[in-house]
Amino acid sequence: MGKTPLKLPTGFSAGRSAKQSSANLANMYAEASPVGLSPVTLFSCPTPRIFSVVGGGQVRGQINAKGVHCAVIGSSLYTIASDGTATNRGTIDGTLLCDMAYDGVTVTIVSEIRAYAYNPVTLVLLELLDPDLINPTSVCTLDQYTIFTRRGTGIIQWSELGDGTSYDGLDFAAAETSPDNAVAVRSAQQELVIFGEDSIEFFRNTGDPTQIFQRASGASPIEVGTVSRDCIAIMDNSFYWLGRDRNSNGLLVYRAE
Repeated sequence: MGKTPLKLPTGFSAGRSAKQSSANLANMYAEASPVGLSPVTLFSCPTPRIFSVVGGGQVRGQINAKGVHCAVIGSSLYTIASDGTATNRGTIDGTLLCDMAYDGVTVTIVSEIRAYAYNPVTLVLLELLDPDLINPTSVCTLDQYTIFTRRGTGIIQWSELGDGTSYDGLDFAAAETSPDNAVAVRSAQQELVIFGEDSIEFFRNTGDPTQIFQRASGASPIEVGTVSRDCIAIMDNSFYWLGRDRNSNGLLVYRAE
């Protein structure tokens, strides 16, 4: 019996000639092989699988809170169990992407209109109506504090310790390097990072009861801002974001080490 060589695809697009081969890579990628072996070796890629189908619109945000998966889909907050069953927990106003954070007790949700708190234990969703919480636009948590940016300012404000529903009007700080607006606040490696339109500053929990979060000494600000709260990602405890420096009109992807 003769041997027929099998033409393996090495790209994701189909070949020009279907007569030669109509195959293309699906969930695989090709790498050059060492000398003496075949020219390429194919490796498999993990494929995403449908875990749960929830009606009601687009996914606007999601977060895991100690095994409880919370997702804002359309105008509702859903919790999704380990078997994929979704339960509607209440209404979240707006249509744009939401910012979400979890402090170990409360899931905080910031839409373009309002802010909410959801308790995965009591199953209660409520709107944050504390008058000292002013126009929040993004949220993160650090050391059991829930921290927000304030719309149209360079100010961050934070909650009472361990209580993401209670706020004091004196618990705030402002970015100092640049007068630009704060676009987002994020935390990693015990640092609080304020992403502005033209600059980035680093704050830390000082333990000072009169001013919990202060600018980190020895941490130089970065003169590169971000264009959007939703283009900031944290991977391997490093920040990646889409931004531009104040002297350039071009957009670049940046990484902070």
